[in-house]
Amino acid sequence: MEQLIDYSDGSLTAQQRAFKSSRLWSLLADSEESLGTLRSAKSVYEQIIELKVATPTMLLNYASMLGDNNYFEDSFRVYEEGVALYRLPVSIDMWRAYLTKFFKRYAGSKRERSRDLFQQLLETVMTEHALEFYNMSVPHSSMPRLPLLQLPLLQMPWVNNAFQVH
Repeated sequence: MEQLIDYSDGSLTAQQRAFKSSRLWSLLADSEESLGTLRSAKSVYEQIIELKVATPTMLLNYASMLGDNNYFEDSFRVYEEGVALYRLPVSIDMWRAYLTKFFKRYAGSKRERSRDLFQQLLETVMTEHALEFYNMSVPHSSMPRLPLLQLPLLQMPWVNNAFQVH
C-alpha cells in the first residue's frame, strides 16, 4: 500500500517530501522538454506516471510532446492512461484532445477503434457533453453517425426529448 506524504510533516526529510511533489516533477519535465532530449523528457514523464504524481495537465503535455515528435501510438497510450486515471469532468479536455488527434492522424480509417473509443466515452459522459462528442464522430465515420452506437445511446438514462439523435 502506498503511503500518502504530508508535506507539512516535519519528521520527514526534505527529500522524502519533495520526491512526491507534482510541482517539482512538473518543473523537471518542463526543463527536460526545453533543455534536454526527447529521450530524457520521456524518461521523466514515465517516472511521473509510475510514481502516480501525474496531473491531467502533465499527461496532456506529455501526449502532445509525443505526438509532435511523431510518436502517435505512444501519445494515444498516454491519453488512454489519462482517461482511465481521471474520471469526467476532469478528463474532458483529455478526451477532446485524444479524439481530435486520433481523427486527425487516422482520418476515419480505424473504424473499429473509433467505435470502441466512442463507446467507452459515451458510457461515462455527462449530459452536457454527450452531443458534443457524439457529433464529433460524424465527420470521421464512413457510416452515418456510427449507427452501432445509436441504440446504446438512446437507452442511456440522461437521454430525453430535448436530446434528439438524427
